[in-house]
Amino acid sequence: MSKIICISREYGSGGHEIAKKTAQLLGISCLDKEILEHVLEKSDLPNDLIVKADEKRKNSFRYTAIYEGSNREYYGMAINDILYEMEKNVILEKAEEGDCIIVGRCAEEILKDTDHAVVSLFITAPLEFRLRRKMEEAGTQDRRKVEKEIKKMDKQRRAYYEYHTGKDWGIPYNYDVCLNSASMGINRIIDVMVDAFGSIWEVR
Repeated sequence: MSKIICISREYGSGGHEIAKKTAQLLGISCLDKEILEHVLEKSDLPNDLIVKADEKRKNSFRYTAIYEGSNREYYGMAINDILYEMEKNVILEKAEEGDCIIVGRCAEEILKDTDHAVVSLFITAPLEFRLRRKMEEAGTQDRRKVEKEIKKMDKQRRAYYEYHTGKDWGIPYNYDVCLNSASMGINRIIDVMVDAFGSIWEVR
């Protein structure tokens, strides 16, 4: 049985940074884009289509069905749905390999009926905090452009999560723990997660 922390996050809240640094300090795997990379290595479908579909739900009114590749069970499916199934398989495989932190991709829902000890976190922060972080990261003063990107990414993540889980994205009762990276600070959240890793499942 593996101990797994699944992190969902608002865009710009620091969820990826928190996951990566926490995993490094704990000496365990952090799986984010690594999941997509694993799919790209094993899939014989067009890589450009796969990358564009990552963490996006299909558009019911406009999508391209796949009629190629060696796996016939995917024929006629939208690339978004195919990628979800492929990433789901990767998540299940990696969970079997040992303790890890998984970012996004509805991992807590995928793992809920397994024997693994799973805790789900949602990292949130006010828009202004996320704006400052992403503007600094991009080296830009174009507030309008960055705000547009934040809202677009949040919308995509919400649609993806709700499509695959049937639950409301970002609503506290759908997660075990919700943390505000603006009020707590990213480094403090990392410290709390590292300190609590061995005992966090005892409160469930």
